[in-house]
Amino acid sequence: MRIALTGGIACGKSLLSKCLSEAGVETLDADDVVHNLESPGGEAADAVFSRFGTLDRAELASLCFGQDRGHLENRRDLESILFPLVRKAMLSWCGPRGVSVCADRPRVAVIPLLFESGWSEDFDFVACVTASRETQVKRMMENRGMTYEAAEARIAAQMPVEEKEMRSDWVIRNDGTEDELKREVDRLAAFLKEKCKNEQ
Repeated sequence: MRIALTGGIACGKSLLSKCLSEAGVETLDADDVVHNLESPGGEAADAVFSRFGTLDRAELASLCFGQDRGHLENRRDLESILFPLVRKAMLSWCGPRGVSVCADRPRVAVIPLLFESGWSEDFDFVACVTASRETQVKRMMENRGMTYEAAEARIAAQMPVEEKEMRSDWVIRNDGTEDELKREVDRLAAFLKEKCKNEQ
């Protein structure tokens, strides 16, 4: 069974993934796949460098995140290079639809832009982690050193979390403590393990 985890930026996908791993669920993050693809020697490195003249992630972010025409065109170009390769890697790792690769340790693909990329139909089950916009901005400013304007630009570049919630099968709100999040993750992990056993 193909399972995906998505959510808005700074909503806690990385922490949720860590908690899932601790609860016996295997995860693969699309951001890690992207990093490998665009790193020197990666499958997308030559195409990215040819288009943007850099492989530095901070420089690429500054070129691609913003609401003016230039930023939007750059982001579309970067996505056209990376998305097909990321999709191929993630689906290969997940295995075929409707079949559990390992019932005792379900596999969850962590894909921040699942809906934006149009990949949600590739998956049997979608979980979503969300947070308030205020929480998102605060986390990006405190944890990533972003300005308020840069944080807002990143949020604006993605689908609103409210829409992601409506399109998901399971939603976890992450405006509280880490302990609260872990309790929600334990519930999700137990549900996924049971669901995967039924797919055997």
